[in-house]
Amino acid sequence: MAQKKMMILKASQQDFIEGIAAVYENYSIPRIGGRIFGLSLIMGVPLSAEELSGLLQASRSSISTNIRSLIVNGWIDKVTFPGDRVDYFRFSPKAWESVLEHRLKELQPLKEIVERGQEELTAGSIEYGQLEDMKVWLAIQQHYQEEMLKAWRRYLDDTQRR
Repeated sequence: MAQKKMMILKASQQDFIEGIAAVYENYSIPRIGGRIFGLSLIMGVPLSAEELSGLLQASRSSISTNIRSLIVNGWIDKVTFPGDRVDYFRFSPKAWESVLEHRLKELQPLKEIVERGQEELTAGSIEYGQLEDMKVWLAIQQHYQEEMLKAWRRYLDDTQRR
């Protein structure tokens, strides 16, 4: 890839990135992971780990660790270019769909655990009822996650953004 000039973030961009990071930190995502994600949302070009480190003023090791997590969760993609040995990273165009699919997939194992837990309890007991409530809550979650995923896919089809 051609040599890039040194990028500097505007104060408004830094504020946006920090705002995203603070929100996602409330979801137990490390602040630097949220900052990488926030930066990826407002950058139109893929960035190397070195560029991310410079722009976010964070250590390369912290950047690398959090990049792996963001890739696994489908929030960012790794991009390579012929003749360039450097890996670059960008916001994944499938990020929102990945989030919805991931959340939906996580519900089934939890439902199975709850059902196994109920097998050991007496029907009608407080504990059994608590797990029954959890099963209903999970079913509601599943329904709405499925509906959100359908709605998101309809949106993508309507805007042809896939």
